[in-house]
Amino acid sequence: MEKHLDEMRIMLQLADTGLDAIQHLIGTEGEKTEQAPLYLLPDLVDSFLTINKAFELFCDKLPPNGISEASWAVSDKLTAACQAVEDGKTNIMIYLIRDQLLPVYKSWRQELADCFNPYILS
Repeated sequence: MEKHLDEMRIMLQLADTGLDAIQHLIGTEGEKTEQAPLYLLPDLVDSFLTINKAFELFCDKLPPNGISEASWAVSDKLTAACQAVEDGKTNIMIYLIRDQLLPVYKSWRQELADCFNPYILS
């Protein structure tokens, strides 16, 4: 697993950056914004997909964890948010991100940390 330590660190950093993007999308205090920075949504999707692809390279070497299930939940909520944008429903997109994506993203991020930290911190 030592050869994957840098990838694990980068994946956690990228997940943190994604969380920052989510918080920016919904506003710093979780309030609805009139002009949501929609340009961040594709970057958020790309970073999430990049992390998942990297995880697949060594997931079979890790002990059992809930990352796959958490990834599916995040993917589902990201898809719904993207669909809302495509439908021109920015206010629904903000609701989906604030009330549905943010909690599952935080859980997914925590699953990554719980799985990776024993290797990174040792």
